[in-house]
Amino acid sequence: MSQSIKEVQLANGGCIKYRLPNVIEQLRFLGQSGWHSPECQSDVWLRTSKAIEHIKGFIIEVQGIVDSIDELLNDRDNIDAFITLAWDIAGGKLGESTKKP
Repeated sequence: MSQSIKEVQLANGGCIKYRLPNVIEQLRFLGQSGWHSPECQSDVWLRTSKAIEHIKGFIIEVQGIVDSIDELLNDRDNIDAFITLAWDIAGGKLGESTKKP
């Protein structure tokens, strides 16, 4: 079984390599993160933050100055990378008008 490996660039020049979930993993991710809960449906940023809490299992490697997800979460310059990663794993598309105020 082949897995789709992708990467998202970090603000410090590094990247996060991650794999896309299979169907069962994606459904679990959506359920555990509350992706379709009424609360998350009305707040795109709450939806995204809850999804970010559940992405660790899909991360294969972190390259760059910092080599752990927990350290990267403390660097606010990487917020765009985490938003892209969370929405890609969820299978959603975040429109430009929503992503950039």
